[in-house]
Amino acid sequence: MTEMTIRFFEDGTVSRTTAFSHAESRDPWTLPKTKHERFDSEEGMVLYQRLLSLNTPTWKKYYRHFGQIMDGTEWSLTIANQQRVRCEYGGDMIFPPEWNETRTLFGLEPLPSNYEYILSD
Repeated sequence: MTEMTIRFFEDGTVSRTTAFSHAESRDPWTLPKTKHERFDSEEGMVLYQRLLSLNTPTWKKYYRHFGQIMDGTEWSLTIANQQRVRCEYGGDMIFPPEWNETRTLFGLEPLPSNYEYILSD
């Protein structure tokens, strides 16, 4: 499971949290890892512009694969301000078209080209 949260604050700063469990690392003995980062207002504006480029308002709330999945990649994305969660998205082995750009926004590598996943249209 990969959980990504981006939170915008009134002063322009941004926090970005990425948490993932063993499925992401492919090692069942790896404990979940969390990476939390804080950005100043200048960096926050860059992150905000990158988030806008993902066109998240057009995303489905949940991307579900109806075929048989033995060990799929579950994911969630939460966009929030300091008061509350504004938008939540998620999926299981199927992703929005901008998925690799979303991963890089959170400091993760794009999924490898040989990784079996489905981009939604």
